[in-house]
Amino acid sequence: MINVRRSISLLGFVAVAITLVGTPLGCLPEIPALEAPQMPAAEIPQAPEVQVPEFQPPDVQVPEGPELPAEPPPSVGNCCIRTGKLLKEKCKGAMSCCTDSFEGAGECKENKGHWFFTPEGCAGAC
Repeated sequence: MINVRRSISLLGFVAVAITLVGTPLGCLPEIPALEAPQMPAAEIPQAPEVQVPEFQPPDVQVPEGPELPAEPPPSVGNCCIRTGKLLKEKCKGAMSCCTDSFEGAGECKENKGHWFFTPEGCAGAC
């Protein structure tokens, strides 16, 4: 049993030695050194010069936009009343109505109304 173990150890040592060294010395003939062929010198052609004309953007005028309507002053408009004690006074039994009796948006909101700048807007939403 001891001889088998020694034989396996010796074979393992030889295998590792061959792997590390490469081939056993003196077994292969010497390979002559090969000379690499000379590559001809390559000439890189010069790129042609390209003349790029300067870009001139066209002179374009921005078109005029439509005139926006001027904002009406905050005191001009109608108040939509839907709830509160003024509903009976101003709307005369209707569920909601538009009235122009308020001075501005602040007075309309104090009376739990909704302010609109135009009678059409008030009529459409109220």
